[in-house]
Amino acid sequence: MARAGRAGQIAGSDAFHADFARAEATSRAAEALVHETWADAERTLDSGTVLGVRQETMVRLALNHVTSTLADVARFVYASGGTSALRDGLIQRLFRDVHAGTQHITSSPQVLQECGHELAGLAPDQSWVVFALES
Repeated sequence: MARAGRAGQIAGSDAFHADFARAEATSRAAEALVHETWADAERTLDSGTVLGVRQETMVRLALNHVTSTLADVARFVYASGGTSALRDGLIQRLFRDVHAGTQHITSSPQVLQECGHELAGLAPDQSWVVFALES
């Protein structure tokens, strides 16, 4: 992705470096949330207990968030790739595949809204049924 070697190339840009660092940080933070959430769920399941509503919320939130974050990172990579990103190759495939994932129901605004309701304490006595909270 770093197209160094020619004058004015993006790899030498301070703005690119800042955006690259931001993309790295956000992707690592999303990955950390997934690992933390899964470790908690795995401990619960390994003990023979079913996941609680909050744990199910966090699993859905982590999946939704990592998908959204990866889409943002893929957009950055695509925009930084210049015209080479338009051709068949790794960048185009990344962009296409990640954005296909954003179309899945687990990445929908509805799931994110339901997570927000539960996290805000507005879904007492409700549980997850497929992709929504219900009484």
